[in-house]
Amino acid sequence: GRSISEGPEIVTTVEVMDTAGLAQSQLEDYVENLTLRLFQLHDLDSDGVLGEIELVSLNQAIAFLHHGRTADFNAVAARFSKLFHSKLSPGGDPVPYATFRRYIRKTLADLDTDPEAQEMIIEQFVAEATSGRLVCQEVKDLTGDDVA
Repeated sequence: GRSISEGPEIVTTVEVMDTAGLAQSQLEDYVENLTLRLFQLHDLDSDGVLGEIELVSLNQAIAFLHHGRTADFNAVAARFSKLFHSKLSPGGDPVPYATFRRYIRKTLADLDTDPEAQEMIIEQFVAEATSGRLVCQEVKDLTGDDVA
């Protein structure tokens, strides 16, 4: 298979775990690991922080996967730039994992209070980010330019 990053910590497949019957602490650990994986997938340049352009670029790639060439890339850019400034970094500076984690955990709690539902939601986020990351890598391979 083809790697989407030079760093070994990035995985190109989504390994969904059967969490039925797991203790609450084990489920929390699993969600924490998925949250970290989601951050790593967003960190397109693997520098340990998430920048606005990385968030925008990955979500534009995901929009392309959902809608093809009819995706409104400008609307996606506006939405995720606004999200970055309003939820992650008002000044626009890149954010570390801890900031991203707080945002994702709040988002999961806002979407559903059930830990098992949160697990399924973040698994979907990771699956989409994995696919989006592969699109970003394809763009880089075809053009020689980094997406972010």
